[in-house]
Amino acid sequence: NEDLDNLLTRCERKCIGDHFAKMEALICLAVILRRYRLSLVPGHPVVPEASVTLRPKHGLLMNVGPN
Repeated sequence: NEDLDNLLTRCERKCIGDHFAKMEALICLAVILRRYRLSLVPGHPVVPEASVTLRPKHGLLMNVGPN
């Protein structure tokens, strides 16, 4: 994820734990996705916005419920 890369490499020195932090973030995301069901809020527009990466212009509003 480019945002995570920018956050971890913004300083002058390289963080020796950045690879571990990225791995930990992915594991946390996997656990969340196994435990909860995510769905888009009905009627919220999903419009792509091109920047350095392609991202939703208005963000993603999500409903979170038990899986």
